[in-house]
Amino acid sequence: MNIIKYCLAVCILLMYTSNIGLSVAQDSQQKQKNKKNELAIANKLKVKIGTEGAYVPFSYYNVNGQLIGFDIDLGNKLCERMNYECEWQVYDWTNLFQALERNSVQVVISSRSLANSHTSKIEKTNGYYKPYYVLTYHRDTSPEGTGTIDLVSKTIGVLKDTIEADLIKTHYTASRIKEFTQLDYAFYALSRHEINLLALDYSVATPWLAGKGDGRCCVYRPFTELNDLNVATVPIYINKTSNLLQASFGGVLHSILEDGNVSEIAKKHGLNQNLIEKTKTSVSQ
Repeated sequence: MNIIKYCLAVCILLMYTSNIGLSVAQDSQQKQKNKKNELAIANKLKVKIGTEGAYVPFSYYNVNGQLIGFDIDLGNKLCERMNYECEWQVYDWTNLFQALERNSVQVVISSRSLANSHTSKIEKTNGYYKPYYVLTYHRDTSPEGTGTIDLVSKTIGVLKDTIEADLIKTHYTASRIKEFTQLDYAFYALSRHEINLLALDYSVATPWLAGKGDGRCCVYRPFTELNDLNVATVPIYINKTSNLLQASFGGVLHSILEDGNVSEIAKKHGLNQNLIEKTKTSVSQ
């Protein structure tokens, strides 16, 4: 009986020490894994990306205070593919590119095109999104058309320092042009009849119109003359000193356009995927 008790005690002791050894080994492996992950994160290239944060559905804050939108998902996908650690920084449109020029951010992803006169210190990738412009206006002030003659003496609202603002000022010289630094200001002016029309990308105009609820405020029509000018697709903007970033973002952007990732992100945010396909075609040619 004593021999049996002794054997049982030995077995229990062996099992206990075996479990301790296994636990120690597992702890050691987990620590090594954690250390590798920490080193991988520490060794990632950190990139500061600027965006506007008030441009639905491209970049904006949800009810929980999270920065979301098409541009945010696009940037995060690019960072994931390149194994970069990306930090988002929000600026209003007028300060966004000043931050890029002084290298406070290295990259800007904000789905509208900067006026050509402001890009001398900035590099850009191929385009990833092609805007489709519309004119929004009150139902009771419907213009006859959207040509230069139709809009004589009309006040057209535009977003400051954009390609479309430059083009409208160039071609609609008999109209009054009012520039806005923020989209909300432009919408407010339109709702109060301070401007007759507001020129916008369709993808930005429609969420605002839908948000008006009763549909009695404003409507839109295609801005055919502006679209016929074949405005270039929107690129990613990069600080001119960041040659490595330009090559990295440009190459991976082309890749995720080709493999359909950009179209999937567009679908998630309710964007017209045909515009993404047009972009993909123009980049491939």
